[in-house]
Amino acid sequence: MTAPSPPYYWIDRGKPLSRIPADIFQNDLDLPFRHFSLISVRSDGNLTSVRWDPRYPDSASIDAAIEKIYEANSATRLIFYKDGWFREVFADPHEAVNRLHAIQTLKNLAISKPGFLKQQPFEPETLPPLIKLMMHYPKVFRNYAIEAKFDEQSGEFPITFAGLKCATGQFLGPDWLDGPNLDLGVQNKAWDEEVTRPFQNVLSTWKPRYDHVLAALARPGGEPIWEPYHRVVLPRRNGRNYGTISLIARGPVDIAPAGGVQS
Repeated sequence: MTAPSPPYYWIDRGKPLSRIPADIFQNDLDLPFRHFSLISVRSDGNLTSVRWDPRYPDSASIDAAIEKIYEANSATRLIFYKDGWFREVFADPHEAVNRLHAIQTLKNLAISKPGFLKQQPFEPETLPPLIKLMMHYPKVFRNYAIEAKFDEQSGEFPITFAGLKCATGQFLGPDWLDGPNLDLGVQNKAWDEEVTRPFQNVLSTWKPRYDHVLAALARPGGEPIWEPYHRVVLPRRNGRNYGTISLIARGPVDIAPAGGVQS
């Protein structure tokens, strides 16, 4: 009887290394991908995750990772680095392998911006179900929203409230949410400027706006991770203060800087 395959592999120069605990690099998760050109493959029988930086592994390692995908014959999650970490999930291993080959052909492509927007028609049938619920029951679903105040002097929209369940709050974590202010930090300033550009127009027209967003978020000291989400921006007024409420729902977006649909 064939012994079961170990659930976690490091692939180096086309060969699986001896089994290594998954958390051996817990203090520097990117080290094996950059300095040692490794690919990791993790499988639990239901989902196979492949993580790599396309610029570094040789073709033998790519072939070995593909072999593991076919062996697992399960849904596959590709986690790859392209100016930030992308995650894509495929139900069919053949689709995952085709996408992996496509990623390798784009390995030298540079992504020009830290955030992307694609405006969508603001129509009931196009909105995600969660955002529809937020609009109908704003107090009940406030934890999925981000509120920002317009600063007339700087022209910026600093965050005044972020819900526990909004994409940014979940990514940056409870320490950020409980901190003395909701500053996104210098590591996130560029993408924040990119994705808040339409806010002025929302206030001047007093009309909501629906976007697909792909933003490269980073925790302090960490590398960016590309987060796809849907967002409806609503204008708001509180006394003499003006600002916005962003209703956010994670989900696949129609934006493809790395050549695929982000999930």
